[in-house]
Amino acid sequence: MDEIDAALDFKNVSIVANYIRERTKNAQFIIISLRSNMFELADRLVGIYKTYNCTKSVTINPGLLAEQQQQQTQQQPQPMQTQAGS
Repeated sequence: MDEIDAALDFKNVSIVANYIRERTKNAQFIIISLRSNMFELADRLVGIYKTYNCTKSVTINPGLLAEQQQQQTQQQPQPMQTQAGS
């Protein structure tokens, strides 16, 4: 589906995105969208871009990426806190 959400407001984009997610659990589904609230529910994101006269693509697994970022945050040392008036 090519930009089916283009004329929709934020609330209705979310409604459509959730509807598609619920109805396509056992299928592959491709949606072209520029709306963040549409692709926030995606299992995979595919970006296609052109550089130096060559078309390239990148695929992202948002769930895996979020896990990795959370692990990195947990591994970072926390700054020491001092008590006021010491």
